[in-house]
Amino acid sequence: MDLLNTRFSTKMHHELRFPSKRWLPLDEKDIEERRIKISKYFNMRRHLTSSEESYPQISTNISFNVHLGDGQMVVIKCSLLLCTDDVMKKISEQLQITNHERFLQMFGLFLARPRNDSVDHVDNQFNMIVVRLLRNFESPYATLQTANQRSATNGIYHKLVIRKMIWDPRVEESLLNDAVFVDLLYRQAKSDLRNGFFSIQSESLAKHLCVLEAEGDKQQVGSDRQKQEK
Repeated sequence: MDLLNTRFSTKMHHELRFPSKRWLPLDEKDIEERRIKISKYFNMRRHLTSSEESYPQISTNISFNVHLGDGQMVVIKCSLLLCTDDVMKKISEQLQITNHERFLQMFGLFLARPRNDSVDHVDNQFNMIVVRLLRNFESPYATLQTANQRSATNGIYHKLVIRKMIWDPRVEESLLNDAVFVDLLYRQAKSDLRNGFFSIQSESLAKHLCVLEAEGDKQQVGSDRQKQEK
């Protein structure tokens, strides 16, 4: 057991611990649960080992781009095998977010591809289709490179995008006291509106939002958009 933990442990993936041994007798349900946990553990380790073999430059830092909801780019420099949550923490530091845990709860790192094949910016629009949410045992850089290796022959290039993971306006409203969270919500909402992901039914509200946008009142834009979505 100690040999397995030593061989497969890594400080960058401290959450991937070999399931602890149960000293009490196990019934059939306990045995099945432990089997699933062990299987999940080795699947995660296999993914990371594959990343190490595919990208031998792990001893040096690499850099890659992460995009906010409207396409603004954030350059991240880190180790290749840094897991998703740790990359998110680096992003939060770069965005000067003080509440890292809140950021991890409310926002996720997604693999996305252009809606119109090789075009992701049309008339200053950032129009992406979300492929999936990255899980914590993944290396975002390795996942991005692997996806692009498979799709590049078709002219499709994936990107990593930060998007909110909440849809309850009441929960979202709790973020409106933080200027950075407001900015992230505003960027995504503005892009989603332009891309037709939701519409404004009231003409007067649409004009009001345009005025607020011109004035740079992101918080009120977010509040009014929530009312529209309710």
